[in-house]
Formats: sequence, C-alpha cells, structure tokens
Amino acid sequence: MRKVLPTLSAGVIAAALIIAPTAAASAATATATHPGVKPYTLTVTGNGTHAMVMWSAAKLSNAGSPSSSGMLKSAHEPWTKHVSAKDDIYSIMASQKTGTRISCTIRDSRGKVLSRSTSYGKHGIATCIVSTKDLFSGASLG
Repeated sequence: MRKVLPTLSAGVIAAALIIAPTAAASAATATATHPGVKPYTLTVTGNGTHAMVMWSAAKLSNAGSPSSSGMLKSAHEPWTKHVSAKDDIYSIMASQKTGTRISCTIRDSRGKVLSRSTSYGKHGIATCIVSTKDLFSGASLG
C-alpha cells in the first residue's frame, strides 16, 4: 500500500499536468535548445514493443502552456527524450500497449535518477514527475 499511494497521487497529478496541455499542443512540438542549459533525460522502457507516451516540461508561472510537450500513441520501446533543464516541472505518463511491464525515468544532466516508476500487468501505466520548485509556493527547492 505504501508504494501504491504515491504512484496513484503521481498519476493524478500527471494527468492534470500532461493531458490538458498536451491536448492543446502539437504532438510534434520540438524541445527548444538553449546553449549552456543542461538537458534532463526522459525515458520509457518495458518488455513490450510499443507504449503510449505523454510528456511535458513547463514553468510553474506558465503551467497551462508547457515549454515543450508531446504525445506518441505508439512509441517504440525503449523511448528517450532530452528536454532542456530550464523548466520547473517535468512529467511522463507511459501506458504499455504490448507487454506486461512499463517503466519511466527522469534523470538530470549527470545521469542521477530523479524519478522512477514501474507498473506491471497488461496495459500498465507508469508516471514520473520532477519539480524543481515547491508546487504550492513556487519557491526553489535548491
């Protein structure tokens, strides 16, 4: 039960942060690159061949309009996306289409895992969220 509740909470937050902005954004939105800004790496892996992947990177001051986002209905596993580290919140939601295990991971520019989630079972859903700021006050977490 201890692991289910954070994953469930993350799923609810991910749905609110990813699905609404992604619906308005083009699925082919490209990530802006900024010289000197180190990327975060978003990955999805599993034991299937395809997964539905929704991802988003946004500033808290502009959460309704993400800096970059996308939705792939049938992403090949493993899937990787590099996004610039200039945003405040990063999220991935992945749904397994053909296997029984799906995982998402968000890593910083040094390769340190900041968020990881795995789901088991047919049509499993994994969600990963990283915030660099307090979601309620907007203050930096350091």
